[in-house]
Amino acid sequence: MSKDETAKSLEVLCQEIQDFPRNGSRSSVALATAAVAVAAYTHEAMVELMVANPNFSHTELAAHFGRPASWMAAVLASEAFQQCLDAKRHLVADPSLTATMEERFRALALRSVVVLQDKLNSSEVADFVVLKAAEIGVKALGMGQRAPETPALPAPTNSSESVAEKLLAAMDARDKLRTIEAKATEVVDVDVSEASDGE
Repeated sequence: MSKDETAKSLEVLCQEIQDFPRNGSRSSVALATAAVAVAAYTHEAMVELMVANPNFSHTELAAHFGRPASWMAAVLASEAFQQCLDAKRHLVADPSLTATMEERFRALALRSVVVLQDKLNSSEVADFVVLKAAEIGVKALGMGQRAPETPALPAPTNSSESVAEKLLAAMDARDKLRTIEAKATEVVDVDVSEASDGE
C-alpha cells in the first residue's frame, strides 16, 4: 500500500467512526474499532469508570468492557485491582465495589446473625440455611475456631553445663595427643645406711 492509499484509508476510517452514531449502521470497520475498545481493559480504566459512573451496576461495569457480570467478581477479588483501587477508594460511591474480602465476610456474618435472630422467631425459612450462612461468615472471620495447638518445646538444657562438658572433652582430647619427651635414666638402688657407715 502506498502512502496515498494509507492516508485515504485512514480518512475513510475516521469518517466512518465520526458517522457511526448518526447513521446507526455498523460497518465492519466500526465493529473492529468497537472490539478493540472493549478489549482494552486495565484496572485503572475500571477504577475511572467506577468513579465517573457511580450508579453503574456490576453488570453495567462488566458490559462496558464486553465481559459477563460474573467476571466483575473476579476483578473485585483481585489483589492487583484492590491495590489500584486504594488510591481512589474514597471517590467510589458504591460500597459494594470498594469492600475488601474481609469487609464482605464481616457483612455476611452480621447479616446472617440478624436473619438468624429474625428467623428464630418464625418458621418460614429452614434454620439450617441461616445457620450455615452464619457458620461460613464466622469461619471467614476466624472467630469460634480452636486455637492452633503449639508443639511441645524440648526441655530446656542448662547451657553452662553443656559448655563445661564440651570444654572438658576438648581438654581430654588434647591431653591424649600430647607426647612426653623424657630421657631414660638408670636409677641405682643405694642403701643409705651403708653409705653413712663408711664415713
